[in-house]
Amino acid sequence: MKRRNNYISDKLIYSGERLKSHQEQAIAGELETRSVPAPAVSEYAAGPAVSPEKPSFTVERKHFEEYARVRREQLLRLAEFSALLEAELTDCRQTVGEAEKLQLVFDQFFQELSELPESFNAVNQEPEKFTSHNRNLEQARLVIIRHAATVRKLLSQGASEKNGNTSVVHEIASLSFLQLLRLGLGLALPVFFGIILAALIIGTTIIMTMGGV
Repeated sequence: MKRRNNYISDKLIYSGERLKSHQEQAIAGELETRSVPAPAVSEYAAGPAVSPEKPSFTVERKHFEEYARVRREQLLRLAEFSALLEAELTDCRQTVGEAEKLQLVFDQFFQELSELPESFNAVNQEPEKFTSHNRNLEQARLVIIRHAATVRKLLSQGASEKNGNTSVVHEIASLSFLQLLRLGLGLALPVFFGIILAALIIGTTIIMTMGGV
């Protein structure tokens, strides 16, 4: 988690520096455009030079500042979301990569064990290979023991994410109408009694105040 937070922080810092660099380049380009002299017009031009029509209005400074602020905020938010998603995708890729490696190992041993003889007669056709068959079985057993914890960890991660997203929905969907009605009454009755109690307290205070006057 610490490495993931550092990765996200570095990504946001990099995005901020990139945004600042783009702004500096835009300002430099504008100054360079202003400093370039206009091309000279030849005496023998085919017709009169037509100057580009300039707009009759300019953007006010406060409007531009608001535009620049909103643009900067949205760029930072987009960079933040992008960094979060990239970190999540990195975790997913690592999990998928581990699962794919284990799957290749298990598939390889499954293929090897599937090719071993199954029956007593098949084993006795080549009894000299029986020791080799036992050695292959032992290797497969050790591999399963070695990677069993990793497989359970990968499966528990997927199950916890699914349960965290859908447990509440499944619990509510599994309730009957009467159970939902009881649940609603159980949630509404304390609020209802609280309102009545507050009204009684307020009414008693008003009556005592008026009686005192």
